Amino acid sequence: MNIIKLLGIEYKEDIISNLIVGLINESKVFRNSFLRNIVKIECIQNINVKAHARVATSLGIPDIVVSVEGENTSTLVVIENKLKAEEGVNQTLRYSDEKCITELLANNRIFNNNNRHIETKFIFLTLIPEQIPTGNSFENITYKDILEKINIEIED
Repeated sequence: MNIIKLLGIEYKEDIISNLIVGLINESKVFRNSFLRNIVKIECIQNINVKAHARVATSLGIPDIVVSVEGENTSTLVVIENKLKAEEGVNQTLRYSDEKCITELLANNRIFNNNNRHIETKFIFLTLIPEQIPTGNSFENITYKDILEKINIEIED
């Protein structure tokens, strides 16, 4: 049984983004697999991870923002989630713009440490493999990729 389909929320971007944020924040098994297999962060020991849905900036509101804070290096992950919707006008270009990144990094709710080396990663999460983001920095990841690469059982 597919609970997402049963609830009729399979195309509700905000609800699915909330689900992904909840899984990253609450499920260590999902979080570790997501970081390794989707975001491509190998060293996941001694890190603090926090995901946020819909963080406002002057250039728009990315669907999901994830901070991965380590002792020596940190990563900011910006995820634009698309479920049968087209990208807004230059949406991914705006989210990968230096001004948007600076605003996200300055947000104390997202980053707590003073680590000066912060890598940025951008993910365009879509149901449709042919849907290409306008921002060249964004990696196109499909929900099929997630299902294939994150094959786990979620703990309670």
